[in-house]
Amino acid sequence: MKIVFVALGFGIDDNLGGSVRVAAQNAKALVEAGHEVLYLCTNRKDRHTKLFSNIHSSIIEGVEVIYLDTVCIPFWPGDFGPHYVSIPGWVFEKIKKCQIIHLHEFRSFLSYKLTELGSKFNIPVLMYPQGTYLHHNTKGGMKKIYDLLFTSNTAKKYKYLIACTKSEAIDFEKNGIQHLSIRILPNGIKINSSPIKNGKNCFREKYLSNDRSPFILSIGRLDHIKGFELMIKALPFIPSDWKYVIVGPDQQNYSAILENVISELGLENRVFITGALPSQSDIQDALAESTFLVVPSYFEAFGQVILEGCLAKKPIIISKGCRIASDFTEENALLVEPNENEIAKACNTYIENRQLRDLMAERGHKFCIENFALQNVIKKLIAMYIQILYNNENDRQNTLV
Repeated sequence: MKIVFVALGFGIDDNLGGSVRVAAQNAKALVEAGHEVLYLCTNRKDRHTKLFSNIHSSIIEGVEVIYLDTVCIPFWPGDFGPHYVSIPGWVFEKIKKCQIIHLHEFRSFLSYKLTELGSKFNIPVLMYPQGTYLHHNTKGGMKKIYDLLFTSNTAKKYKYLIACTKSEAIDFEKNGIQHLSIRILPNGIKINSSPIKNGKNCFREKYLSNDRSPFILSIGRLDHIKGFELMIKALPFIPSDWKYVIVGPDQQNYSAILENVISELGLENRVFITGALPSQSDIQDALAESTFLVVPSYFEAFGQVILEGCLAKKPIIISKGCRIASDFTEENALLVEPNENEIAKACNTYIENRQLRDLMAERGHKFCIENFALQNVIKKLIAMYIQILYNNENDRQNTLV
């Protein structure tokens, strides 16, 4: 099959989050399975900075990636914001030769444009919004306006709307999406993509001034929705020899807000904010040298970092604001409401019980492999494509008759 993937980025050298990394890993896995993938994305590192000065084409692990020239509004609040993507004619010709269009961002110019092209060229379109479908944050008003202007009609043209969790599928139905149009496909993780590091203090030497204290780790872009301030506020109720490390890009100067919280609580010597790390290897080092992982988000469409933590055999505390939390149980993770009291209690439970940490790490690792192995997710995705093409051909034959 020939498939078009559409996302904001490809996850290499950009700060565009877990959704683009998921899209890229799925594209590469499809190529490994013998299919062709044309991957269209913006040429942006983030809203402020370009990866390439103009359009740029590259073959990355068998995937044809075209970074399209993109204009953003630098002063726009939020993450990426409104943007325009220039699509030259020769790219249109490549799109016309494909059999499936698979979108990975609900509200973007590329998603809107490719949906219209799919309708024009009779190419079936799938939407995998990865949590961007609902109005769950402070930008809800702007999203409603965008939906009214653009997505109210294009959404009707999707063959399937794919949810990454059962709870997201329920949300689709509550918002009027027909049950037969909904499919569930979890994010997967390549089982050999995150080898367990030996924890030789590489991360401490690079980013923590060689501080050898035990530390709790959180990973994600610096944003209010991630709930990092909840973990900071929990820190005074945790033994003072424990440190807290936050790893992730700061796109909205949210680190200044976190620094104010840290200063108010007098925790300057207990909290490290590293910013974005240059490579996945550095993130693996951070996981290896941490004692456990905390994901304190108010809301998380999925929470790919949870799978990364499980694969690295780290015990995890998961906020129930993460949609994936409903797939876990108290047998393989500590599940908490997104507030500092519950987070502090869960941290102390791990700190006081090494045996429990080891048990949770093993169970979480096993659960991840059994339920989120990338090769199994890709098999489900390919089956979905085949079903869509079969239905599309039947519809075409019926039309001819």
